[in-house]
Amino acid sequence: MSTLARIANLVRSYRQRLAFQRRVRNWKEVWHSAADRSGGVTLQLRNGLSIRSSSDDDVVAIFNEIFVEQCYTPGWFYRPEPGHVVLDVGANIGVFSLYLHSVAPDVRVFAFEPLAETYERLKVNIAENGLGQTIAARQLAVGRGRGQVRFSGQSGLHSGHEAATSSGTGEAVDCIDLSEVVELAGGGRVDLLKVDTEGAEVEIIAFAPLAVWPCIAKVVVEYHDLSKKDEVIRALERNGYRCRVRPAPGYEHHLGLIYAWRP
Repeated sequence: MSTLARIANLVRSYRQRLAFQRRVRNWKEVWHSAADRSGGVTLQLRNGLSIRSSSDDDVVAIFNEIFVEQCYTPGWFYRPEPGHVVLDVGANIGVFSLYLHSVAPDVRVFAFEPLAETYERLKVNIAENGLGQTIAARQLAVGRGRGQVRFSGQSGLHSGHEAATSSGTGEAVDCIDLSEVVELAGGGRVDLLKVDTEGAEVEIIAFAPLAVWPCIAKVVVEYHDLSKKDEVIRALERNGYRCRVRPAPGYEHHLGLIYAWRP
């Protein structure tokens, strides 16, 4: 890494920490717990929300990406508004769903998370913040079609949805395709589809029924290698979207976000 790149990373890290402190009331406790991975911690946000996590969740990094950097909702791309419908596919412990509520409390979020332990923390975060009427959570995997899958990894940030197979060793989880996700959200307009499934993005996007796309206004997808990025972009462009790619700083060789919208 060049000297300029190292300096840029240090500046970015410093700004992230300041922004984190401005948003999190118990930031010292959280920061030290994350640094030594001593166990789960609950973020107490200054806006009144709380986010419960385990030591596997890397909640500081997730919070900074979503609340501070607004990785899924840059201003030029999408801003949540009252009445919007958002699909949170790969919801993890619910940080993005809670962020949407903090920006526009009347946004309706449908959150999908297949891993049992992670899903339990997602439900706790919804319940403890009193958001059961606006965030609907389902323990479902999303892929190319209906069936059941088993996850060979552990729950947490790096479990990898691409580890899902029909013959894995973990607990069986029901799987649906994107059209069924839209049906569970009421079958109407979807203002934003967010997909972060640690490797399953091609299964979800490229194999979605063609009829599902006209009702989805915008899509943001995290890709996990360059070949999957290209395949997802081709699928979205075939269905009428324009795409912009933002590689993840420091991980440009395999990780980043695809933003898609209709011109």
